Amino acid sequence: MIICILFSYFEEYLYSILNTDFLISELIKRLNNLEVEFTQLKTDYVELQSQNTTLQTRIIELESRLKSNSSNSSKPPSSDGYQKKPAFAKKVKGTKGGQKGHKGNNLKQVAKPDRIIKCVPEKCSCGHEFHNNEFTLSEKRQVFDLPQPKLEVTEYQIHSIRLSKYIFHNNIRGCIFAACLH
Repeated sequence: MIICILFSYFEEYLYSILNTDFLISELIKRLNNLEVEFTQLKTDYVELQSQNTTLQTRIIELESRLKSNSSNSSKPPSSDGYQKKPAFAKKVKGTKGGQKGHKGNNLKQVAKPDRIIKCVPEKCSCGHEFHNNEFTLSEKRQVFDLPQPKLEVTEYQIHSIRLSKYIFHNNIRGCIFAACLH
């Protein structure tokens, strides 16, 4: 019986030795295959990195082309396409015109204008005709025009009477008559 047991141990030992050699040879084959595969993957990785860099550069170039138009490049306006532009400029913060506390400047009336045009009504809407002695000077307005080569000042002397009042002359943006006051 002891011999049988010894034989069985010996048989297991031989099998493990043979099996170990087989396993080692299989592992070596597998390791060689993995080394070849790793080398191929490393080559592919380097190539893909190069392609990625090239594509990123191309994307940046194309995006910059999309952002360019006639206002920020030398392209003609016809190349802008049919993009709708805003109808009004962006609102600027602050108030329009002179700021608070600013005195401002304007043209003062002159004592001797170049021309004087008397604005007198011809007749009232009720049919009453006016005479020169009925008019009194009620207002003076001066318009400063800059014809070539000298400044021409026109004074409009607006006369009124008790029946009606002529407020503007035809050359000063319209005529307005008041109704007849009786």
